[in-house]
Amino acid sequence: MINTLESLIAKQSLHELNSAYARAVDRLDYELMLSIWAPAAEVDVGVFKGTATEYSQLITQPNPALKKSSHLIGNEWFQLCEEGAVGESYVYAASLMVVETELAAMLVGGRYLDHYTQVSGDWKIYRRTFVLDWQREQSVNTDKDAAFETMFEHKGTTGPADLVFSLWS
Repeated sequence: MINTLESLIAKQSLHELNSAYARAVDRLDYELMLSIWAPAAEVDVGVFKGTATEYSQLITQPNPALKKSSHLIGNEWFQLCEEGAVGESYVYAASLMVVETELAAMLVGGRYLDHYTQVSGDWKIYRRTFVLDWQREQSVNTDKDAAFETMFEHKGTTGPADLVFSLWS
């Protein structure tokens, strides 16, 4: 039987895996993405089904069509058991993409259905399945957005050029 303190610590660790995943996707951070998976972990996100290593390489590669993305994970439900844990986590992803020659906002709502295990005392994901609940694409008014963006000195980007990397340098 897992006691309350152990349960809280485990659930916080699982939450941190989800946060690391979102950060790794948005910042194209391969090393961070690789760190969340158990050895031989599997991923099924519909457009990709295979090993977590292959997925990590694919999802963190620069994509000229993808300008920015933001993954928000919430409503996490975790159940701990003797063999590990399972969880359902809601995700909202917004991406700014070039579709054909136009800029578009791609909005996606779905859920990650995860199986977790401990590896040398650390929680890792060993199976992730993405369930699409809804999606929407809408065109972007670049003139209006450009005017709005001039009000902000710091703008997010993918990779090490993002300002967040200065926190750890």
